[in-house]
Amino acid sequence: MLTVLENLDAIWLNDNRISSIAPDTFHEAVNTTMIELDNNYLEEIPVELLAGLTHLRVFAASNNKIKSVPEELFLENLEVKEIRLSGNLIETFPSKFFAELPILEELYLDRNNIIELQEDAFVDCKKLRDIQLGNNHLTSISVRIFDQQQESIQSLDVKANHLSNIEFVKGLKHLTTLNLEGNQVRKLEEGEFDGMANITHLMLAYNHLHRLTKQSFRGLSQLMVLNLSNNAIKIVDPDTFAGMLTLKELYLNENDIKSLPEDVFEALGALEKLSLRNNGLEEISVTILQSLPRLQELDLSNNPTANIPDQFLQHNLNIERLSLNEVRLQRLSEKFLPVPKLMKIISLEKCSMVEIEPEAFMSFGSIFSSALYLRENQLTVLPKGLFRTCRMLTVLDLSFNRLTYLDPDTFSSDSSLRELYLEGNKIRQLTVGDLVIFPSLQILNLRNNCIEWISEALPSLNLLGLDP
Repeated sequence: MLTVLENLDAIWLNDNRISSIAPDTFHEAVNTTMIELDNNYLEEIPVELLAGLTHLRVFAASNNKIKSVPEELFLENLEVKEIRLSGNLIETFPSKFFAELPILEELYLDRNNIIELQEDAFVDCKKLRDIQLGNNHLTSISVRIFDQQQESIQSLDVKANHLSNIEFVKGLKHLTTLNLEGNQVRKLEEGEFDGMANITHLMLAYNHLHRLTKQSFRGLSQLMVLNLSNNAIKIVDPDTFAGMLTLKELYLNENDIKSLPEDVFEALGALEKLSLRNNGLEEISVTILQSLPRLQELDLSNNPTANIPDQFLQHNLNIERLSLNEVRLQRLSEKFLPVPKLMKIISLEKCSMVEIEPEAFMSFGSIFSSALYLRENQLTVLPKGLFRTCRMLTVLDLSFNRLTYLDPDTFSSDSSLRELYLEGNKIRQLTVGDLVIFPSLQILNLRNNCIEWISEALPSLNLLGLDP
């Protein structure tokens, strides 16, 4: 038993090698409000461990090896507000384990082996606000389990379980964050989220959804982040996102979407980030993005789309990050980026490009530090003046193209380039004059070229790659 504990407000025994603890260890700590035993080797908790600690607010024993917990552990701890038992081996909880916890607000039970929760498990916890149940083995949750928390729950995390039915969330009118990732949800029923207008973050990635309809998200008028990535979505109905006037981030990547209705994003005037990476999109309409004036990040990588229209970004003047990797472009015209001044990152890797028009990157990198990735294309030459206005371009990756030389006239006379990647090209010779226009250059990668000689000493670099 620890002595002289009466005046301690908090006891931290985290990150030790404690494998067992005596029942009377804390009995003298009658004024303690916090006990933490995280990251030890405990296999069990004595039923009397917290006896007499009537002022206890927080109890934590996460990341131990606890397989079961005693039913009356918190019998005398009516003021507990937070319990953390994450990262243990618990499969079930005794029927009255959470009884007599009237002001419990935060409950962390994620990363256990929980297979079942009784319907009345939380019936006495009417102020429960944040519940973490992710990474367990739950196959179902009773539709009435949160009947007493409809006015209190704000955050619910049940990711990485085996749930196919999510009816248990109905009625949680103050819920703001709902994480259902990594379950087995195949369909969103009509009215699934009725009465839950306060949800701002909804995560449904890594499920088995096939279709999205106008009823799928009905009533979610305050939604800000919607993650639907890594499902099996093939069809997105035109009005799917109707009413989502506050949505800022939409993730539809890693699905099987082959086409999208032209007006599918019409209601998303506040959208800032859109990911459609790794789908089956065969065509991009010139008007599909016109209702997204605030769009800042767009990822269309890894789609079989060919010949993206030159004007498809003409209404998206705030884009900062654009990724079109593995989209067949072949030729990049001067109209492709209408107003690229705000762009900070452009990634056009593996696009089968053979030609870039001299004005294609006009004004890109003229205001903000920027990066351009053009690796693994089929470029044999860069037109003179291509980067002449890109004075703030700091990273340029031209690796694995077919370039035979580096022409200084391609770049701005006051270039800020810091990293230049030319690996895997066909460059045969290098002179110091080729690099003198890059006074800030720190990294130069020339591996796997055909360089036979270097005419003069290279400038000081932090990293130089020349090996074959």
